[in-house]
Amino acid sequence: MKKTTALFLFLLLSASFAVANPSQAVQLRYNFVSGSNYNYGLRLNADMKILIKSSEQTQPLSAKLNGYTDIMQSIDKVTDNNTAIITTGFDNIQGKISFTGIGQEMSLPVDMVKKIQEIINPVTVEMDRRGKILSISMPSLDKFLQEIAKQKRPLPSNPLAEINKRLTESPSPLPEGDIQSGHTWNSISKLVLPDGKTVEITVHNTFKGITEVDGKNCYIIENTMNLPLSAFLPVSVKATKDMQLDGSISMKTLIHHEASSMMIMHMDSSLDIKMNMGISDTMVKIDAVIKVLMNRR
Repeated sequence: MKKTTALFLFLLLSASFAVANPSQAVQLRYNFVSGSNYNYGLRLNADMKILIKSSEQTQPLSAKLNGYTDIMQSIDKVTDNNTAIITTGFDNIQGKISFTGIGQEMSLPVDMVKKIQEIINPVTVEMDRRGKILSISMPSLDKFLQEIAKQKRPLPSNPLAEINKRLTESPSPLPEGDIQSGHTWNSISKLVLPDGKTVEITVHNTFKGITEVDGKNCYIIENTMNLPLSAFLPVSVKATKDMQLDGSISMKTLIHHEASSMMIMHMDSSLDIKMNMGISDTMVKIDAVIKVLMNRR
């Protein structure tokens, strides 16, 4: 009996070591299966502190934002090039903002929620096995912009047109080859501002190893980013010193990817924005923390 128990414990420990072994080399790749469906719940919480100072007065303001949406993802097709056509839909969008100190609270109007859902649904992307987005389409957004054009109202530019042009230059989120726990790599992308200035954004990625979530083996990837806000100042404004802008945007995200497919099981993200902006004799200071939590259901 003792030998049987000892053998059982040995096998159990060996299995646990195989799952959690930080030296185990893996290749991070999406494994697409046509017809697969994934459902998520996404929750957003934001705390914002705003201070407006001018020669005449100082006005502090604090606000909290809470939001939620259901997300449905489906892999519609796996192409001959081993890429996938993935459709994402959003439903049950909710939002509430409350202003601290003045006792005001507002929820997103029902008509606004309905319009938002009409415009953003669905989002279809083509993605390769290293997670690189090859194309993005939003038919409802295209239709919405066409309706505005028919009414001869000022037509906002379609952001997808510029995004799709630059997707070929975007990096693959997942690294090449086999990697072990602790492996790091950078993803560098470029953002072109309206005045033609290019801002380079570097995301630092770390493979944190393997764990288990809801009975499924998961790869853990941490993403961090820090960007000075001064990078977004247009060249002309910076040259004439018409505006002061300093501060930073920092981000940290921890994602658990299901090992068998690389589809997300859990995501925990935090965005920290600190901004000081001066226009003439008015200074605006913003301190905001935005947290996003997404879980597969």
